[in-house]
Amino acid sequence: MKRHQEQLDNEVWVGNTHHVDGKIPHLHSLKTVRVGNTAYDIHGKELPSSYCKPLFIGKSEFRAYDIIMMQRMKANR
Repeated sequence: MKRHQEQLDNEVWVGNTHHVDGKIPHLHSLKTVRVGNTAYDIHGKELPSSYCKPLFIGKSEFRAYDIIMMQRMKANR
């Protein structure tokens, strides 16, 4: 996975996300969730922060994040 320039050494950048005041309700149980400042598209072009921001998860909780997202995906089938 590509590294985001705001990513800390102990984090994984999982992509860009829509948010409400930096909160992502389905990830409330994770302690290491962090919303960054500047999101980029696949060509490296900056996206408006009103549209989305980068999402980071601590490496220690990446498995828990993966489980949450897999459950959400299965529920939406």
